[in-house]
Amino acid sequence: MFEDATFCEQCGAQRSRSETPAGAACPACRGALQSVVLGRTTMLECVSCDGLWVEARAFEQICADREVQAAVLQRGNHRPPAIEKRVSYRPCVRCGTMMNRVNFARLSGTILDVCRGHGTFLDQGELQAIVGFIQDGGLERARQRQIEDLKRIG
Repeated sequence: MFEDATFCEQCGAQRSRSETPAGAACPACRGALQSVVLGRTTMLECVSCDGLWVEARAFEQICADREVQAAVLQRGNHRPPAIEKRVSYRPCVRCGTMMNRVNFARLSGTILDVCRGHGTFLDQGELQAIVGFIQDGGLERARQRQIEDLKRIG
């Protein structure tokens, strides 16, 4: 999407972004999180490291809704996710317990920090990588692989 465009040229989704302080700390760098609305989805963005906290329901909406995906992709930051040299577990923004590290859809190669009941923390570039994976048919490939695995077991 062009920087000054009002609508996405591919899907027609309206571009919108608004920001307000959230009063929470980033689980990655302890920087301040601010509430960001992209399309119809609200998430928390770190002002220091550009990490994102996405509530569980909002993450499901992003994965399922092309219009929300277009809003995610129109964000200015399209750098690929950094490869971590050291594995570290991070606390959930809502409950403070350590989150699980999960390879999205088991084969995307994007490792997310997930609190099953509350949400997902994504490092810079990971949300765009996931949306690209989904739009490239990654979820369908993951489903097919799961079906094949079940057939081999059964």
